[in-house]
Amino acid sequence: MTDRVTILDVAKAVGVSAPVVSTVLNQRRSTVRVSAATRKKIIETAQRLNYKPSVIARSFRSGRSFLIGLAHLYVNTPYLAQWIRALRGCLDDRGLSLIVDTHHDFASQQAAIDRLIDRRVEGVIATSVVIRNGRTDPQPFERLRQAGIPVVEIMGMVIPDVPRVNVDYVQVGRQQTRHLLDLGHREVVLLTHARYARGRRHVGWHWDALQQSEGYVAEMREAGLEPLVITHEVPPETGDEEMMQSWLKAGRTSALGILNHSRRPTAVICHSGVVASGLIQACRDADMDVPQRLSVVGGGDERWAAMIQPPLTSILFPTERLITEAASLLWNLMDGKQPSSVQVASELVVRQSTAAPLW
Repeated sequence: MTDRVTILDVAKAVGVSAPVVSTVLNQRRSTVRVSAATRKKIIETAQRLNYKPSVIARSFRSGRSFLIGLAHLYVNTPYLAQWIRALRGCLDDRGLSLIVDTHHDFASQQAAIDRLIDRRVEGVIATSVVIRNGRTDPQPFERLRQAGIPVVEIMGMVIPDVPRVNVDYVQVGRQQTRHLLDLGHREVVLLTHARYARGRRHVGWHWDALQQSEGYVAEMREAGLEPLVITHEVPPETGDEEMMQSWLKAGRTSALGILNHSRRPTAVICHSGVVASGLIQACRDADMDVPQRLSVVGGGDERWAAMIQPPLTSILFPTERLITEAASLLWNLMDGKQPSSVQVASELVVRQSTAAPLW
């Protein structure tokens, strides 16, 4: 392995002093006058020698950490890898590095925030705030504010007084419903979890399910149709795999109630793609064909949505745009600006789980 190229190596190659090279490469103000020709030669030589500045030395001189934190709920979330990939370019442009810290309950969330503060991160992009004693609790993130660390919330509405980036879930509900109405369905059910309406009473509680229901109800009533909302229990906050199985079970156990309902629904909109998958499994077990007997639309477009049978019509979230918008808000905060929150549109991906009704 070759030795790391230092400022002294660059200075020796150019024939100037190390302080002159440091002034040019670190873009520092100095009483030392450096001609344009010498400046150009220093930069070209540094590039030719593949000089990389020492992050530790730069941090020591500037008093900065050059670190950004991503506080994320659950490590196995499908879009986490996409977010990290998309963030890499944003961070490189500003000479920053990323620390990812995940959590799964209130205690681990507190510990994750404390670690980010201990690492002296310069800003944090935060996802889902977990529930403590049945309530969402943003208290750990208040410690970031007390430490003077800017915070942007992504896919949530819990942390007070911070800019946030969210999917427009009212539009999601409208897109899902309009697709089914355009196919000719008139008895369309929304299958969501039992806490969806609490968003009206508690800011930040289940805002996504609440907004989706508002979009669904608006589209149904504008079409002169009566909405029908059926709910299932909310699975407990556990690990990733346990949560997945609980949402699948919620879809399976809801199927008979939908298929046997007096209004004879021909289509169902699911809040979650996992719930939609469980519903389709139960329909198959009951010899009820999807979409011939029941059309099914899912929520967030998971990677497996196109792989189940039939492939699931679902909402595709602009994953990379969500995180790059969050990064842009964070840079503005770090630069002393006060950016406004952003809502991002989604796309309906039509697959084989929806079709025109038989009656």
